[in-house]
Amino acid sequence: MRSRTAAVTLEIEASAGDSRDVGNRTPVNSERCWEDEIQRLGRVLLIVYLLETGLVLLVAPWSTFWERNWLVETSPLLGGVIRLAAVRGAVSGVGVVNLCAGLWELAVSLLALVRPVGASVPRPPEPDRGTASVETTGAGMRREDTSPWLDGP
Repeated sequence: MRSRTAAVTLEIEASAGDSRDVGNRTPVNSERCWEDEIQRLGRVLLIVYLLETGLVLLVAPWSTFWERNWLVETSPLLGGVIRLAAVRGAVSGVGVVNLCAGLWELAVSLLALVRPVGASVPRPPEPDRGTASVETTGAGMRREDTSPWLDGP
């Protein structure tokens, strides 16, 4: 029982930010750190996938590879459909969507690096929700806010 109490004390001291040496004990938040790293790696792989797929789908329909591949050469009907400008434009449109999604994820990731997740933008104080408010809605008409639902989060 004494060794368990000592281990808990060491973990509490480590989590409290005490600078004393706690031996070979792993920090309390080590599992969370690994989860964060795995999540960050997954996000990076998603960004790379979206950007690469977007570029390939944007450029490939207009290259010679699109006209000279095994699928087009073996099936004349499919080759005729694939060579249509509308089909090429549709595939390029999917590429643009992938590029936009990849750029959006990249921007969100960069903003998360600049502003940590715990930090929030200060919000103005909200009015008291306990009383009904009366608003004037044009032409002198009054409307009472008696909704039981709160506005916003």
